[in-house]
Amino acid sequence: MIRRAFLSIVLLSLFATCEYAQAPASSPAARVWNALSTPVMDPAKSAHTESVEIVRDRLHITLLDGTIQFAQPANGVTFGAAFHGKGRVQVEPPNPIEAQQLKLFEKQDMLDMSFTDATFSFTDDLAEDVAKQVKWQTAGATNDDFYAKRQKDREDLGESAVPRLWQGVLSADRVRTAYFLADLKVAGKDWVEFHEDALDPEEIGVGRWVDVGPVKLFDVWMSFPAGAKTSAEVWKDPRAKEDFSIRGYHIDAQVTSGTELNATTRVDIDPRLAGQSVLIFDLDSNLRLDSIKNSQGNALSFYQSRENKDRFQSYGNYVAVGLAQPLQLGEPQSLEFRYAGKRAIRKAGNGNYFCETSGWYPERPNSFSARADFDLKFHSPKNAVLVATGEKTSETVDGNTRVTTWKSEIPLAVAGFGYGDYKIANDKAGEVAVDIYANREPDDLMAQVQRFSKPGPFKARSAISHPRPWPRPWVRRWPTRSACFLSISVLILTSISRSPACRSAILTVRVGLA
Repeated sequence: MIRRAFLSIVLLSLFATCEYAQAPASSPAARVWNALSTPVMDPAKSAHTESVEIVRDRLHITLLDGTIQFAQPANGVTFGAAFHGKGRVQVEPPNPIEAQQLKLFEKQDMLDMSFTDATFSFTDDLAEDVAKQVKWQTAGATNDDFYAKRQKDREDLGESAVPRLWQGVLSADRVRTAYFLADLKVAGKDWVEFHEDALDPEEIGVGRWVDVGPVKLFDVWMSFPAGAKTSAEVWKDPRAKEDFSIRGYHIDAQVTSGTELNATTRVDIDPRLAGQSVLIFDLDSNLRLDSIKNSQGNALSFYQSRENKDRFQSYGNYVAVGLAQPLQLGEPQSLEFRYAGKRAIRKAGNGNYFCETSGWYPERPNSFSARADFDLKFHSPKNAVLVATGEKTSETVDGNTRVTTWKSEIPLAVAGFGYGDYKIANDKAGEVAVDIYANREPDDLMAQVQRFSKPGPFKARSAISHPRPWPRPWVRRWPTRSACFLSISVLILTSISRSPACRSAILTVRVGLA
């Protein structure tokens, strides 16, 4: 079982402008996106519901008594609905592990809850299923913005349902890419989400957003494959349901002492599902896209999540790309991304800079499930030493700029880099050469000890090396103060992780991930 851890119509229109988009306003792709991101309810598609059944695998929703209204379609596809009234949702866990998880969260053997309001976002046949069980009213509400408000609330938490809807609506195979999200207002639990995503190995998911420190994180109650399959079966090939895979990256990046990153990245992709017109990537939202081009040099339409800046709660990190022509099996493609920004690189000590191994280049949402070749080129300050994933293949100095190139020796899951005023030491772990890049000056460790410690009766304290940063339980990311995990042969250490034991532990972890 894999756990994973995203107003009125006028305000929604204003919000939509906060997302960076490049698409002609009159293009079909743009019209579909606008319909999805600023939904309008259809007065001709409203009905009274009485014991209407919605079944998705083990998920069973009953609209006992109320009113349902659908949104106006996009590209001829109905994608949204709002419900007011009384309903019931039931989910039977498929195995003891999920049952234990449910018992932990809800003290129930089978999930059974009542709800009063709901929104449904979908690209499957929900509209047809409901239509068979109701009679349309002569006229429904024309100004119900309930669906739009709930969509915005979820997007403010970092959920990326709109690009997933865009992908599904424009797909040539809507069964293979089917998507269903039920957002239910449950008494005592606020909003609980139930989804089925045909592109996920574990299609069925149940959970809700909960407060963790200064942010909200999605708490997964249950997550399991549809069709009575086990998690072990579907994760044997985690890419089995992907619409495309990434074969290689060619990245040309400029970095500065002001933590700025400016990059051009070519992504070589292999189609795995014919007929896909929208591809979805992850990219740190603080890196703003300037353009995306295809192999022929033609500019493509794209939409990017809002810029996060220093906001605690992420707006998400999606990039949704509209292709000029749908994918065809056996026809590899290349996409060129040009982007720039700050905050993807963080200062880590005096004159040293660190970039995490995800987010600084476009990647698949589940990047660790696949491997790709990396060909990297960096332009960095002359007085800084830069180290990156892979084997360094060249190094030159051009004026005040140091240019280095790096190439992965085998396909890897991720790539990262760091640069600064490092002292370099060489060692060997068996037959593996290890280059150690250490800060010349120690970090102000005691200032952190004082910050996190209350006054007490002790006259002295002791500190020991630890391969983790100071705990921040609401932040789920790679360590940024103790080590930069780059490759089996490359390691950056700071003053709090220089002991031999710590170095061995970090090297072991990195080898395991590779």
